[in-house]
Amino acid sequence: MALIAKIPIIGNLVVYFLYFTLRLGAPLFFGISGYKKLRLGKCVIWTPKDREQVILKGIDFLRKRDSEIFSLLTTSRLMFFWTKEKVKESGGRIFAISEQFVKWGPEGIAVNVVLSFLKFKTSPEINRFKAGKENREAIKTASEQMLEWMRQHSMQDKLIKAYRMASEKWVAENYFQN
Repeated sequence: MALIAKIPIIGNLVVYFLYFTLRLGAPLFFGISGYKKLRLGKCVIWTPKDREQVILKGIDFLRKRDSEIFSLLTTSRLMFFWTKEKVKESGGRIFAISEQFVKWGPEGIAVNVVLSFLKFKTSPEINRFKAGKENREAIKTASEQMLEWMRQHSMQDKLIKAYRMASEKWVAENYFQN
């Protein structure tokens, strides 16, 4: 997919087609899969019913801790979905809430959502495969901003440490490279 997405014009058309297919097909797919749709203004979260409460608590935690980001989130046309699998890269306007963040409870959900939002704000392109060096640097900056946000909002030290270790691993593995 990455090679096709880098082709001028054709790559963008393929990525935009897949994006709109997913945006339009998600309600059908997630509905059949038993997921529930949580709407936060323009933002949508798809979650299985057994994860709904922890995700709602995480969103409420975010609303109470950082009403500014919560407000910006509700006016952004983003889509989140829960997944048991680790997702190496989410981007554009569709992001995963992986089980590893759910295990941290409401704080983990808030961290996942804020990190995704920061990535979106620094690199809002749908075709993330064509991200230039400046976009990759901006995404790295979002990861650093996330650590600062966690400190400012008094997150648990063990959560900050776990996030720092994960972000260092991402950089070491060239996670932000195409």
